Amino acid sequence: MFLGLGVLFWAGNVIVGRDFMMHWKPYTMPFLTIVAVLTVIAMAPLYAWESMNINSMPFDGISFLFMLYVGIGASFLGTTMWNERTYRTGGARAGYFGNLYPILAGGFAILIIGETLHWYHAIGAALVFARICLEIF
Repeated sequence: MFLGLGVLFWAGNVIVGRDFMMHWKPYTMPFLTIVAVLTVIAMAPLYAWESMNINSMPFDGISFLFMLYVGIGASFLGTTMWNERTYRTGGARAGYFGNLYPILAGGFAILIIGETLHWYHAIGAALVFARICLEIF
């Protein structure tokens, strides 16, 4: 349910993102800050429940680096770059690159946590790249 809601909000972001950026670009960073704060507020009870009932996340050097990457790299920089790209190219063209997220996540899983690359991963990635090339060129 939460994944579906997240996808719905992301689609809305792509659709209205260019218009928002054209008219409200000076307010983009405060808007993203408000969204981030609301997200932390919404996720805090879920994290507390998971920590009490399932397993809490260990706080060590590696987990701290991952939290920094997710908080700064993926969330802040990624969203800022996505919004800028959507502003410059439009939602239709920027939307093609949304398909790269699973490929990048899989690549990071292979590099960082040692997941195994299988033949079907390579075929899936090749199909995504082929689709992007067919749509753009």
